[in-house]
Amino acid sequence: MKPETKTILVILTVFSMMLSGCIETASDSIEDNDMGDEIDDTPLPNCELNNSCFEPEQQLVVVPHSDGCDNINPIHCMLPFPSDVFLVDDETKETGKRIHYSPTSLPGSGSKSMIEIPLINQMDGFSTSTQIMTAFSTSPDLEMAANQNNIMPSMDVQHQTLLVNLENGDLIEHWVELDARAEDGEQVILHIRTIKHLEYNTEYGVLIHGLSDDSGEMIQPSEALTAIINGDTTDSTDIE
Repeated sequence: MKPETKTILVILTVFSMMLSGCIETASDSIEDNDMGDEIDDTPLPNCELNNSCFEPEQQLVVVPHSDGCDNINPIHCMLPFPSDVFLVDDETKETGKRIHYSPTSLPGSGSKSMIEIPLINQMDGFSTSTQIMTAFSTSPDLEMAANQNNIMPSMDVQHQTLLVNLENGDLIEHWVELDARAEDGEQVILHIRTIKHLEYNTEYGVLIHGLSDDSGEMIQPSEALTAIINGDTTDSTDIE
């Protein structure tokens, strides 16, 4: 064999090895890519199919807010009344609570925009014979509600107003009436009146539900109360 032929064969052999090496590398790369592109046949959980695996972001409910107010009823700062919103902890009191009205809580008069009554803020709770009241923008129909001539309906759990002793669950007899001074079309105060004073150092709860107005339309709760019922978060620090 001529020297030139040996040289050519050697060069061809070297190139063949190099090409073979390149081909193997390319083949490995293709196989790796094929493995990476393999489809996972594992079925998705049902919650991933309908997005229920993830809790939706809770929306912040914007409600009317005034400093020093209850903010449940936008008609008046201090409604519903009485309310534990205006109670603060006080270990020096027998009840462990003390009334606290801020300067913006009490309604102003013709001569003063803000009224402070320090004596009230020293009391250890509300009177056991206090007026229980709230207000509505339309007049509720109380035809089926307990009245001063027949209070027994108030002891039925289906009654439109319930007054409950929160310590033992007892229902408290009462009757319901509207402020007789209200004019047609005006906001009206609803009173819940008991036949005897309530127990001292005891918590009570009031439930009002299923009321309709004179036209038969159901009276809806305020935005703030609706948020509380639905468990929504509001932008009001007093409610939260």
